[in-house]
Amino acid sequence: MKTLANAVAHKIQADFQTPPMTDLTARAFMSARVASKLARERLSPPEAVIFERYRQAYENRRVLDLGVGSGRTTGPLVNYARDYLGTDISPQMLAHAMKRHPSARFMVSDLRELGQLDEPPFDFILIAYNTIDVLTHDDRISFLRAVRDRLCPGGRFVFSTHNRAWTKAGMPPQLPRKTSRVGWPRYGWRFLKAMRALNNHHRLAQFQRSEDDYAIVTGSIHRSGLVYCIDREAQERQLASSGFKVESAYAIDGRELHAGDLAPDSYNLHFVCSVA
Repeated sequence: MKTLANAVAHKIQADFQTPPMTDLTARAFMSARVASKLARERLSPPEAVIFERYRQAYENRRVLDLGVGSGRTTGPLVNYARDYLGTDISPQMLAHAMKRHPSARFMVSDLRELGQLDEPPFDFILIAYNTIDVLTHDDRISFLRAVRDRLCPGGRFVFSTHNRAWTKAGMPPQLPRKTSRVGWPRYGWRFLKAMRALNNHHRLAQFQRSEDDYAIVTGSIHRSGLVYCIDREAQERQLASSGFKVESAYAIDGRELHAGDLAPDSYNLHFVCSVA
């Protein structure tokens, strides 16, 4: 007879294997509550820098916004693009996006099916918010090649990814400290959120793994999923093997990274690429 612990472990193993990592993580984004929360978020500093520096890459051009979610990145792009298409696996997310941007074009679509998208090539392809990291390693490589095949000559591919060189990568969430400036009700809410994140981290910790060029760690909303994690040098090698050259890279504070800077203070990295 199975113990409770064995039963729970068996259930987690089943969840991880069927459906796979991507679908397990996607569950965190299927609720109306999470969709509403993400709809209130703004561009990050590196996104704002990239959108300003590379405006000519999407102005009056065809734009594909993958994993668009609640439409956080739609506004800055749709106002300049000649043709804009936003895709996401979550209908709940797209409902918010369509409400905020009724004139934009959206479609429910899985990242793993990019190669089947019946659309002409795009000049600018974006996948923001580390969304590429929900893919397994094999799916990630297939996805990068599908992006390359979807880009027009001279087009740009922009994405962000979790930084393996970050000093806190893969570490358990920390419980908040009570300070005199934070009241008990707010502290209690923060504590409960941190406990949920810590529970999810331990629940999925057995599925974390470390490879030479990447790692699978807990992450995402409330650390309720498993995400891909890679450092800058390994990511640049991966892009080169997929037919891309990196034009620029940025840390979470918006600064451009120079040669040799692995940005250990940045939990994610942003890349601007073109076809090699």
